Amino acid sequence: MKMNRDKKWQERYLAVSTEVMWLNKNKDGTFSGDRCYCPQGLLWAKKFKGDHSVTDIDRTGKGGMFMYDLKGASIGNVADFPLTKKQLQGDFKDSVVVILHSQNEGEEREIVLRTRTIEDATFLCGGCTALAAMLTRDAELKKLALKKGGLRGASGLPSFEGMPSPLSPRNTGGQF
Repeated sequence: MKMNRDKKWQERYLAVSTEVMWLNKNKDGTFSGDRCYCPQGLLWAKKFKGDHSVTDIDRTGKGGMFMYDLKGASIGNVADFPLTKKQLQGDFKDSVVVILHSQNEGEEREIVLRTRTIEDATFLCGGCTALAAMLTRDAELKKLALKKGGLRGASGLPSFEGMPSPLSPRNTGGQF
């Protein structure tokens, strides 16, 4: 479940976008054939459907978040985010609170989720924390490469190949 901005719980399905961004693995900031990728967005949908896109995220963040905004995740205190009496009797009676921390253009945001088990919460927190660390490192390497002139194309102008872009064409080659 996900807590909306009115502090009410809603059942949502977590999914990742089909669009991906490429991550650099080189310590010197250069791009080689040795790269990996991650999804551009984490989405929460009302219905479980096949393909999910970052185009489902509106400019206020409704529908999901961009992965490059992710700063980490933590397990929260369940007492700070109570359930209704009906929800306490259902599948989420022993649920665990997970808080995703994001920052977009200096504005910090916390997305509050509930998972059914501690194992699910630990898995989600661990994955989000690792991904946030990779994305932070990748962004730092790209900034360093830009300063050194390492991201220059054939024209001599900066090349932004591999930089995250929410407007990039959909990658339908891989599914998560």
